[in-house]
Amino acid sequence: MHAQSPAQLAEPSAALGLLWMRRLLGFQHAVLHGLVQSEEERTGRAPITSKAAGNGAKDTKAISRAAYAEHYEKYHGWIVKKTFSVALSGVPPRDELFRRLAPRLKAAPPQQLEAACLRELGECEAVMRRVFESMHRSFDQLGLDDRRKA
Repeated sequence: MHAQSPAQLAEPSAALGLLWMRRLLGFQHAVLHGLVQSEEERTGRAPITSKAAGNGAKDTKAISRAAYAEHYEKYHGWIVKKTFSVALSGVPPRDELFRRLAPRLKAAPPQQLEAACLRELGECEAVMRRVFESMHRSFDQLGLDDRRKA
């Protein structure tokens, strides 16, 4: 199948809903990937290449903003962009994020908490990447990539 030109999907429609779910999945994947990548850079292991964590972004706000820029920004008008900017300014720091992700381990030593979170984030990131890439290919092949702004 060859890629078709971008569509203008009906509102409301299941296809448009799935398109926004794909964008959400891409955003979430980019955030998880950025968290895992920043840990690899911090510990000296080889970094994974990603647009989402560009310029060695190490903090959660920078990672989240880069993921937003990659997956949502081009589809948002001024008001939605400003809304996301305010929301992303509330992203917690890395250590607090990990405590929230693993509340049962909040009394554990920081290294143990971080290792547990990173292990699970890495597993989740790998699965999300495969699902996102598959959805992206399907939408491209079917010409369902509506690029209008929200």
